[in-house]
Amino acid sequence: MKLSVFADRLGLPSTSGKLRIVFASLIDSAGTGIFLPFSLIYFLHHTTIGLSTIGTMISLAAVLGLVMPLIAGHLIDVFGSRQLIVVGNLVCAIGYVGYVLVVSPAELFLAALLTATGTSIFWTALSPFTNTVAGPDERMRWFGFQRMLRNAGLGIGGVLAAAALYLLGNAGLTWIVLFNAGSYILSAVLIGTVQLPKRQSSLHQPRLLGIASLLVPFRNRRFLFIVLSNVIFVFAMLSMGSIFTVYIADSLHYWTGLAGLLLGINTILIVIFQTRIVRFAENRPRYRQLGNAGLIWAASFAAILSARALPEAAAVGLLVLTMGIFTLGEMISSPVMNMLVTELSNGDREGSYFGAFQMSWSIGNAGAPALFTWLFIHNANIPWILLGCACLLTGMVFYVVPNPVPKETEVAST
Repeated sequence: MKLSVFADRLGLPSTSGKLRIVFASLIDSAGTGIFLPFSLIYFLHHTTIGLSTIGTMISLAAVLGLVMPLIAGHLIDVFGSRQLIVVGNLVCAIGYVGYVLVVSPAELFLAALLTATGTSIFWTALSPFTNTVAGPDERMRWFGFQRMLRNAGLGIGGVLAAAALYLLGNAGLTWIVLFNAGSYILSAVLIGTVQLPKRQSSLHQPRLLGIASLLVPFRNRRFLFIVLSNVIFVFAMLSMGSIFTVYIADSLHYWTGLAGLLLGINTILIVIFQTRIVRFAENRPRYRQLGNAGLIWAASFAAILSARALPEAAAVGLLVLTMGIFTLGEMISSPVMNMLVTELSNGDREGSYFGAFQMSWSIGNAGAPALFTWLFIHNANIPWILLGCACLLTGMVFYVVPNPVPKETEVAST
């Protein structure tokens, strides 16, 4: 069997001439994976700042960065996505080097603001950059492939972090931070030296755009519907990382490490199956696929609630199955959403469209931890009930609303 045929069956895009992008994705996500689980622990061990103050400074930096995707999107339309990815990575690198020098809460806030800003710039520019380097027929595959690569990198980073702490103890935390900073620099170099296709090289020439252009995407009602729907989906996806562990440990009274194992299953499933799911979904109606994702998540949250009524062994088995179902919703939603934003922008101010779309993630990242914690304190079941109802309603709406993409661009298969 030819390699190209085998890759096509796996849903993989062509990587010819794009290996620097592949390595860049693996490297900077590995850096994120090596630091992310130990961010709070690092500051507790290497500064005298209290836990509540650490959380406040990081949250305040995230809130102030809420509008950064809109600004980044505007800059993408002016200067191009590759340049913004490089800038985002370098800003993150400076922020993480700053973490090593942090002594006071004010310094922590400034460093956290840099990392939050750089992260917003990077994620806003990633999809437009993917559209630039991928052929029109392979964009959705590249969205899925990028997601697979980043999850693989996160897993590699987690293993490296565990090895560093085992070999070096708490001193390894500083090396973890510096490794993360170095990964951003190396990724910036790799992306900065990528040769863009000639057909795209002149697409983004510096040009002045009015501030009003920031609001242009919001005048598109179909796009606004996508953004609002994605806010709900973002809250659904972030629930596993914010309250799932607490629910298992404090509400179900199971081993805390079970949540870590389940989240590990999530990562493994994405690495193995993400591109195959994209191959299945790429030629099917976009809204129908998002409707499927909404109903899948609603079923997942109902199953999480049902686990409370089962014996422990049966409940653990149900939670493992639930994580698989939940992950399927993730693998469907993310690449389809990116394709919809691409198609709705129609190549006009694509950066501004993705900047506006990235706002849904900024809102979720800033609001989900506080909202879920507040609801969980009142009743551990309420977050799952609300998420289930919201995803069910959103999924049903996607089933009845006509697809915004012309029928001739899709092969509707049922």
